[in-house]
Amino acid sequence: MIKTPTLRLLWLTTVGLMACMASAWATDLVEVDTRPVPESPFVSVARDAGHSVVSVRVERSITRGGQDLGPMEELYRQFFPGEAGGQTPFGQPGSGTGFVVSGDGHILTNNHVIDRADAVRVRFPGEDQDRPAVIVGVDPASDLALLQVEGEPRAKPLIFADSDIVSVGDWAIAVGNPFGNLAGSLTVGVVSAKGRHGLAIHGGAPRFQDFLQTDAAINFGNSGGPLLDISGRVIGVNTAINSAGQGIGFAIPSNYARRVLEQLAVHGRVIRGWLGARFADHRAEGISSGARIETVQNDSPAAVAGLVQDDVIVFFAGRNVADGQDLEFLVSDAEIGIPQSCRILRRGQGIDLEIVLVEEPVDLGRERHRGEVWLGMSVASVSGDDPRVTRLREVFGVETDRGVMVLEVAEGSPAEAAGVRPGDVILAIEDRAVSNLEEFLGMSGDFGDGQDTVTLLIESGGERSYVRVDAGTRSRKG
Repeated sequence: MIKTPTLRLLWLTTVGLMACMASAWATDLVEVDTRPVPESPFVSVARDAGHSVVSVRVERSITRGGQDLGPMEELYRQFFPGEAGGQTPFGQPGSGTGFVVSGDGHILTNNHVIDRADAVRVRFPGEDQDRPAVIVGVDPASDLALLQVEGEPRAKPLIFADSDIVSVGDWAIAVGNPFGNLAGSLTVGVVSAKGRHGLAIHGGAPRFQDFLQTDAAINFGNSGGPLLDISGRVIGVNTAINSAGQGIGFAIPSNYARRVLEQLAVHGRVIRGWLGARFADHRAEGISSGARIETVQNDSPAAVAGLVQDDVIVFFAGRNVADGQDLEFLVSDAEIGIPQSCRILRRGQGIDLEIVLVEEPVDLGRERHRGEVWLGMSVASVSGDDPRVTRLREVFGVETDRGVMVLEVAEGSPAEAAGVRPGDVILAIEDRAVSNLEEFLGMSGDFGDGQDTVTLLIESGGERSYVRVDAGTRSRKG
């Protein structure tokens, strides 16, 4: 007979042996590689650029419009209509992204991020507290703003790449502050397209649109952050997304952003050239080939140079002119006070001229190159070929070819107070029918500052109604 202690020893030995065998079997089932994970090519981008991307937070009072949608916040509500009541294309009110662009603490972001702000603060990666920031300058026309923080930024400025040589298919890396609390998020995609413009934006839009399109995930709160190449250089400033779709984001090209920020740093504003003419795309056999002059303002640089209606500008300041937008950029960037070469076609004959541009008047800063402003409304012919009109016609189902279409309504203007919105078609002023832009311009001049109220016949959503605009609320100089 085996004694109890011996049985217990045998049992323990057996259990231990089985445990060792089980352990050996488990080890044999899974192969473990303890070597370091191969480094992704994006790790260095995150490591080198991440310290220079900051969270931007703003404080707004309700009276300053903190609960309202800014111009860019409505971007894809009209361009990509989503479900009613859905979120806007931009993040929680009061948050965005920026990045360091100079050694003395300059930070670039979007204008719509800090628009109407009572106070602006930024937070650097790794810091627990926000820093006060001052607004150096803003440029709604490009949707860019320049800030400066107090104290040492403790981050190197990001290097800008040449966005003109960026190709569709190149890597695109977005770094930002999505949802206002996920600072330092990095997403990867490619450049999907270049030169996106003519976007119809409810409530207003950047005047200068030449967006890079990317499928790198850009979420609410990423506005103002950098779009980087595989070397960590800035190729764009993330500005807008499509909340109703996937993989559609837009960024301001780095070359244009750099020109704007340099002027904001020096002047606090952007100094742009002014031609003094309204123009549109010129098409020959269905192909854009220059910019056709529609009207010329008296005593303007265009008038002094001898430009007249229906002239087609095909060459300006050393560059060929593809269309109206191309000419707008060229005029804006050209140095003022210096003769600029210009070649036009007049009744098929080529003529060379020189044009000396002047600085664009401040009160014209919100105007469109193919529209006019009255009562805070920017308009264009319903029957014209302006791409913004085309898009608004599609969005709102406009069928009429008569009248003028409202492209933009300035914040705080008499038109906004009366409920006029982009996409509305003005068919009459008082009791006088409006057939085209020329008639609108003539009539609007007849109702000057002495007119307290103006009644407009407007077609909106297929229905017509009369709207009374209190013209007496317009601000006046002096």
